[in-house]
Amino acid sequence: AGSKTVDGSNVGVATRAHKGTVDIVTSEAMGLMDAIECIEKMGEQSVIFELDSQVIVKVVKGQDDICKSWGRAVRRCKLFLKENPRSDIR
Repeated sequence: AGSKTVDGSNVGVATRAHKGTVDIVTSEAMGLMDAIECIEKMGEQSVIFELDSQVIVKVVKGQDDICKSWGRAVRRCKLFLKENPRSDIR
């Protein structure tokens, strides 16, 4: 998952292997969780998360609750975006 400030400056891009992930959507969700943790440690509040998986993006922007293995990442991202309204996911 990549992230940048709302003015377009790159904050960071990360790729990390997660043991036990079985599909691309789960892997992308784990990367999103890593990015959120990194952004919070940096104290940034206006960021854009850029994901390859539009499945994750659509669910984060939607109202449905997800019970799949990656549902926790979706809930975490929704909370981050609610607490940081100048942030977005694309």
